[in-house]
Amino acid sequence: MVFDNRVASRVQAPPKTQSTDHEGGESRKQAQSMKFRPFLATIGVAALAALALPAAAASAHVAPAVQPTAAHYTSRVHVMKPFKKGLVSPFADTRKGSPPLLFRGGPVMKVDKNYAIYWKPARLQDGSAVTGLASTYQALMNRWFKDANFTGVYATTKQYGGSGGVHPQSTSFGAAYIDTTPFPTGHCTTRYTGANCLTDADIQAEARKIAAAHGFGNSNARIWFVFTPKNEGSCSGSSCSYTEYCAYHGPSVDSAGGVLLYANMPYPVASSVSACTGTTVSPNHNPEADAGISIVSHEQMESVTDPQVNYRSAWYDAAGYENGDECAYQYGPGVYAGGGDVSGNGHSYLVQSEGDNAQRDCSVTAP
Repeated sequence: MVFDNRVASRVQAPPKTQSTDHEGGESRKQAQSMKFRPFLATIGVAALAALALPAAAASAHVAPAVQPTAAHYTSRVHVMKPFKKGLVSPFADTRKGSPPLLFRGGPVMKVDKNYAIYWKPARLQDGSAVTGLASTYQALMNRWFKDANFTGVYATTKQYGGSGGVHPQSTSFGAAYIDTTPFPTGHCTTRYTGANCLTDADIQAEARKIAAAHGFGNSNARIWFVFTPKNEGSCSGSSCSYTEYCAYHGPSVDSAGGVLLYANMPYPVASSVSACTGTTVSPNHNPEADAGISIVSHEQMESVTDPQVNYRSAWYDAAGYENGDECAYQYGPGVYAGGGDVSGNGHSYLVQSEGDNAQRDCSVTAP
């Protein structure tokens, strides 16, 4: 499911955060020159061409070390749907949507460095104590970001070249930060979490202020994953967590056209719903973290191949499906420890397959 949802958010002052795990710390200011192109998932390619608006004039922008407090940002997000039974096709090619993936002219991520933000205040908006995002959960997420480069599932992305002939080459871990800033209140409600809810504007603001607090600005080479605790929901427009999506990624586009890549990562389960788990296999003996890793992998691989979705899009098929969507909740053979389907640095993980044009199927191995 893809939707073009423009949400304005006001960036708050950078919070005090704790860095829990990091590699490197370079700060790079990158000029961005962007064109706007709207995207609709429910119409075909020919119709897209007919309905496309004229491209706006490109504008150069260098991100300041700290984002201005009055800046506004626009979001265009691409979501991962909750699990539904019967998704796997009985035919040889198990991809959903309308494969193959087609190149749309935008950039891919030649290298991507992944940053984890664990937004974990003491209490939710309703006053209840925060649960989830335990240290063991965080440690497994951070380990995945370190190991993903050495897995077959990342290797599937290297076939998809972007503008300028650039292909994905490597993925790595940047840093992890814990933010205990209280959640804003009264911004939205969801079916499963009630008033414990963050808007997309809140998620974008969190990603941008943590990035700015550590000296980072706009970039097509970094992804900021915002993890929220159990029973904290979110909404992007009228679409909300656990009903319309399990997670999403997109570009946060500032008023000058600069792009910061981010992903909204709700906890994989809430008190009354487990629609985002997909399987009970847990190679790391932590079912919630293992489910979360597969969802992270989905958003990570889609970000690599289509980082600026709905802005300067790169790869998606005729139905609007990205590589992760074509194979959501489909897993490879459990040939590694504990039933994992990929291995990196000797660690076993169970992650969903990715749409693979070269192999004409879903895959967790290099073509």
